[in-house]
Amino acid sequence: MRIVALTIAISLVSITCDAHDFSWDNLLLSKMKIQKGFDYEAHVDSYMKVFRPVVWKRYQNDEFELEDKRRETLSLMKDRVDAFSIEEEMELNGTMTLGGYDFDKLEFPIKEATESHYWYKSRYTSSDFPSSFSIYFSNPELIRTLPMGKEEARSFIARRKDRYGNVDRRVQMTLKFTVSKMKNERDEFLVEIKSARFYDDKGRTRLVHQVTTPQRETANIKR
Repeated sequence: MRIVALTIAISLVSITCDAHDFSWDNLLLSKMKIQKGFDYEAHVDSYMKVFRPVVWKRYQNDEFELEDKRRETLSLMKDRVDAFSIEEEMELNGTMTLGGYDFDKLEFPIKEATESHYWYKSRYTSSDFPSSFSIYFSNPELIRTLPMGKEEARSFIARRKDRYGNVDRRVQMTLKFTVSKMKNERDEFLVEIKSARFYDDKGRTRLVHQVTTPQRETANIKR
């Protein structure tokens, strides 16, 4: 019984710790979740086209059947948005580029770690939903550099150099972030990086650096 209970507990922890994928679908749900006064009824046909294409194709020309499917889809859409947690982290996997090594600070600058750099997800749809969503980092300073000792950095650059002297300065990274708010009305989000891991290989097996957002201190107020 104890082993079974332990197994269940581990499984529950694993489920809880999962992050949303960085995807068009999840960014759409984020928008629907945080946008005040989001008009579900105005977007029900779009939702059906994207997420229930078989239903849309079958009933789009029968206004009576379509009206029933609209009510059904409206309920499904609201349930899905209600179940979506905006506080849960999203996971972004990609590559970043290292600049020239800083011998004084013993670190590589990361070129993409700026307020103006963005990442995006696109999806072609025949709906009224945006075809693309973009995210901007509110705290790029967390990943602005990749610290590394001089000799380790020398070896790092040497093994990435080809026979012509070209150096591959790309590193694989996994970022976890939360959506803070809409940046503007152009379907752009401002997100906060929670953690970052940088790897020396495409398989993400050789970790070279990791960083986590410092926990904010909260004051204990006696009442």
